[in-house]
Amino acid sequence: MHLLAAGSGWDSWVGGNSIQYLRDTTALSLVTRGDALNLSGEPLMDAELLIAAAPGWVSTMPHADVPEQWGQATVEVMEHLEPHPLGRAEWMRAFGWMTNRSLGADSAFEALSHRYHDARVNPAQPFRMFTGSIADGVWHAPGDGSFVAQWIEDAGGTYLLEGNGSDDNVEVGLERMLSLADSAHAWVVVAYGEQGYGMDDLLAEDPRHRHAFDGVDDVWVCNTAKADYFGALVVNPDWMLEDLAAMIQGADEGPNGLIQRLTP
Repeated sequence: MHLLAAGSGWDSWVGGNSIQYLRDTTALSLVTRGDALNLSGEPLMDAELLIAAAPGWVSTMPHADVPEQWGQATVEVMEHLEPHPLGRAEWMRAFGWMTNRSLGADSAFEALSHRYHDARVNPAQPFRMFTGSIADGVWHAPGDGSFVAQWIEDAGGTYLLEGNGSDDNVEVGLERMLSLADSAHAWVVVAYGEQGYGMDDLLAEDPRHRHAFDGVDDVWVCNTAKADYFGALVVNPDWMLEDLAAMIQGADEGPNGLIQRLTP
């Protein structure tokens, strides 16, 4: 949705599903006014509403089991596999092309690219960082070839999960991960908490998070219930870059309010 809006404008958006998870006030306002449709339904979307809306094409998650009755061309959006934050955002150019608005999309991406590169930081000294969390007794985290690792590097940090080269999530043995935590300056937790996210929430997910918390110097939280991590941040990666850089340099909170320190 945000890639479409960035590439061709909100007037190109017919509607979508999972509206309850939207954080963007413009999108929510369009749905409330009836200028965009809440197409939520099973499977994936309400087929009757979708067919009546008659969009030129439908964007879906990767490998979605699209019902034949839709009768619509589908585009699988796989921006999450891009190894660079700007690579994710550049999908706006594809959406601009598909809506015959390439010129505007190219211009928007060029402006974003300049903002992102202007926000990059050359580290004065090493600042070691990691991210991820425990699930089923194993640490899951983005690989060192991922856009998350690139964000950290561009903000002046050093991503500790080196050597795997993966642009997707990887599994790390818990013992090794806790050893890495002992040498880290900061752990970035990306979590979801409608009522906020604190230490109790972290330990409720897995009590062994306490060992990582005790080992690392600092813990930062990006609460996706408040920060539009899967929406606006995809097309504005410079916001996260600015916040990470500010935190690395000692701020209590980033200028865009995306990251806060977690206290015991």
